[in-house]
Amino acid sequence: MNKNEILVVSGFGRCGTSLVMQMLYDGGMPVYYDKVGSFETDKSTQLPRNDKWLEDCKGKAVKILDLHRFVPTPRFDYRFIWLSRRPRDQAASTVKFWKATGNRFNKKDHELKTHLRVSYTRDIATCLDVIRGLANKRLPLMMQFEDIIANPLSSAGKLSNFIENTLDIDKMAKAVLPRKPECLDYMMEDQIMEKYKE
Repeated sequence: MNKNEILVVSGFGRCGTSLVMQMLYDGGMPVYYDKVGSFETDKSTQLPRNDKWLEDCKGKAVKILDLHRFVPTPRFDYRFIWLSRRPRDQAASTVKFWKATGNRFNKKDHELKTHLRVSYTRDIATCLDVIRGLANKRLPLMMQFEDIIANPLSSAGKLSNFIENTLDIDKMAKAVLPRKPECLDYMMEDQIMEKYKE
C-alpha cells in the first residue's frame, strides 16, 4: 500500500470492523481515529459533505461504516476491507449495544432485529457498488467475523498480504480475544478500552 492510499475498513455496525482496526493497530499499521478501542471517528458520518479530513487518512486505515449512507469522495485512492457477520448475531449485537448506550425504542427487540436483518440484505448491494466505484478496479478484501474469531493467525496474514505492508502478524492475531462468535450476553468494550487506554 502506498503512502497516498487510504485503507477503508467497512461493514454494518457490530460486524468486526473495530476488531480489524485493533488488529491493524497492534500490527503496526497507522490508523486514523479519535475514539480509543473502537478506533473510529465521528467525522466519517460527515461524508460525503465534508471530506477534507480524509487528507489526513492517506497511508492509514480508517473505519467508515454504512457506505450506502456515508460515501467517501472519489478524489482519493482507496483500498477496502468489507466485514460481514451472521445476520442474526449481528442484529442481536446491535440491539444489545443500543440498549447498553442508553437508547430506547418503541419497537420490541424481535421487531428491531428483524428490521436490521432485512436492512443488511437490502443495503449490502449498494455498499458493494460504492466500493466498486471507488476502488480503482481493486477487489475488496472480504472478511467474515466468524472466520476471524476461529482463525486469527490466518486472518492476520490475509490482512497483511492485502495491504502489502510488513505487519506483526503475531501481534495482530493476539488482538483477537478468545470468545464465541455468537452474540454474547455481555459487552467486551470495557475489556478492550482498558487494553488501549492511553
